[in-house]
Amino acid sequence: MPLNESAPLYLKIYKELRTELERGLLAPQSRIPTERELAVRFSTTRITVAKALARLTQEGFLERRTGAGTFVREWHIEQTPPSTSLVEQVAVLSGYTRNRDTALLVSGIAEAFGDDGSGRFALYDSRDELDQEAECLRRIHTQVLQGKIRGLIALPAGQNENRDAYAALVAAGCKLVFVDRYLTGIASDRVTSANESATAQAIAELVALGHRRIAFLCSYPLPNAVIRDRQTGYERGLREAGLEIRPEWIRRAEWARKSGQERPACPLDDCNAILQSWLSEPEPPTAIFCANDRALQSALLTLRQRGVRVGPDLALVGFLNRSDWVAHVQEPFLGIRQWHEELGKQAAQLLHERLVASTPSAPSRSITIGVDFVYHPSADGWRTP
Repeated sequence: MPLNESAPLYLKIYKELRTELERGLLAPQSRIPTERELAVRFSTTRITVAKALARLTQEGFLERRTGAGTFVREWHIEQTPPSTSLVEQVAVLSGYTRNRDTALLVSGIAEAFGDDGSGRFALYDSRDELDQEAECLRRIHTQVLQGKIRGLIALPAGQNENRDAYAALVAAGCKLVFVDRYLTGIASDRVTSANESATAQAIAELVALGHRRIAFLCSYPLPNAVIRDRQTGYERGLREAGLEIRPEWIRRAEWARKSGQERPACPLDDCNAILQSWLSEPEPPTAIFCANDRALQSALLTLRQRGVRVGPDLALVGFLNRSDWVAHVQEPFLGIRQWHEELGKQAAQLLHERLVASTPSAPSRSITIGVDFVYHPSADGWRTP
């Protein structure tokens, strides 16, 4: 089976091995190849293979026997695809559906529900505006009370500003799954990327390369749980390395938010002021962790305008989702790529399980999707001292 290039490598390995198991190519009770052998087969590391095998083991396809290896278990498929009647009672609330990452997320939801693309579920676009989100939630609430909507997959716009509206949906019997971002204090399932651990890993990579002065930059219209988790990972990474957390090196570049005010492509003015402040210090940061795309793009453009050499003078690491602009960038950096389509698929699966569950009061569940680290334009270029 050809591997899908749009998925994380561990997930590609998982899917190929699962297909072989489902087709009976690996017989029950047989011993599978070792992690080392599979790593050679898929041209990757044992760590990546182990991640795929762990998922297959968790799902009951494989079992590990101490001192003997990993073996194929007897198994049967327990899950069934959602029915059209369920899909027609599902709403999806996202922000900026025209964005590539959001579009991929919605595409993953549609694929998991077996949608043919005709939009059998109700799609609401908050445009990442709190007022628009509140209006969407009001309309969804009306549909819930009329029995037309039973479940909601939501990518919330802010932190907890509209929490009461979401809580009211849950109280009315609507099954809720947060995807990518989430709110606190609400009984709901959620599917997110490994924001905190990936950030901590990126900081550890910078420390291993000799960086001891690392700043944190984000640029987002509204603070949210994702940015908070990434900041937690940044601070965790510094603590684990025995480095000081400096509040003045944790900054957010502002951008236009007022109704009717055009949003700039990048908050360059804010970013320029922040970087000027940092770089004018006697001992400035030698690396910057960028918590989202706009921060990474703004930092790259601002440093280019200031004549600062990214890589030799200042290392950049950051989350990289909308990558269409990367082809025009020559400066080396380390990007962290999320897999929004997989986020959507897992959120749809969680919601489906809630809708058909015989025990509606089951505890809330949380799924974390791994990320990939991407060196641009190459690892050698980024690691150049």
